[in-house]
Amino acid sequence: LAVMPLLYNRGFDRATVTRLLRSTAAQHRAVSYMGFLAKRNNFAGFQIDFENIDPSDHWRYSSFVRLAAERMHRDGRLLSVAIVPRFSDAQPGDGRSGEPSTGEWSAAYDYPALAAATDFLTLMTYDHSNRTSPAGPIAGYEWVEKALNYAVSKAPAHKFMLGIPLYGREWVQTNNKVTSRSMAAQDIQSILSLPGVEVSWDDKWRSPWLEVRDGDAVRTVWYENARSWAEKLALIRKFGLCGFGAWRLGFEGPEYWGLVQVKSEETAKPSSAPTVP
Repeated sequence: LAVMPLLYNRGFDRATVTRLLRSTAAQHRAVSYMGFLAKRNNFAGFQIDFENIDPSDHWRYSSFVRLAAERMHRDGRLLSVAIVPRFSDAQPGDGRSGEPSTGEWSAAYDYPALAAATDFLTLMTYDHSNRTSPAGPIAGYEWVEKALNYAVSKAPAHKFMLGIPLYGREWVQTNNKVTSRSMAAQDIQSILSLPGVEVSWDDKWRSPWLEVRDGDAVRTVWYENARSWAEKLALIRKFGLCGFGAWRLGFEGPEYWGLVQVKSEETAKPSSAPTVP
């Protein structure tokens, strides 16, 4: 079993990444320790998942990834990077006419530079709708496809791995207050088993969803199932991607593994490299 641990900034804290990227000595210490850990534990390599990076540090991040890749490759190991979807070249505040601005969360990812340095990139095509947004798909098909169109325009398709979500999300509205939480398959199944619950299918986003009333509250749940996964996994062949990764093991239902077996035979083998939302 090839293991590639995830290296991430705890809590996606920006200050942590900033201190690392703006210190050459810290970068070299980090890469050296990555090499030590990989050798000691016989890791296949690492996947880096730094998020909430200051957009102005984009070139520093690319430089750090190159440094880490050089060390991993010198030792005969792999390096991967998890990347947030982008949809244009425009940076926050650019105001380019007719081009949507890239959000701060994704602005630091230079796709061409990262693809050139690494063995593959995991495109985290999930959290289309999040805790602070209105209820909606976790990874709507058109949204995922749009992210892939941008990605393969910037780097070879075989360098990308499709990130798929194994989780769902519930939005609970009570009066004027809305709360949200992520849900594992078993949590969703507990709602599906309630009397009178009906599942709807959204043709545009190719995702299942449901809505139930619980006293004064309205609970709206969007999630993934075998049908929506199959729709997205077909994009691997369509775009010529190298495979897929999922966030995260333990959230999935039993139908996921049957689908993985079928799709891995049809398209590509699933990656053991972890990805994060």
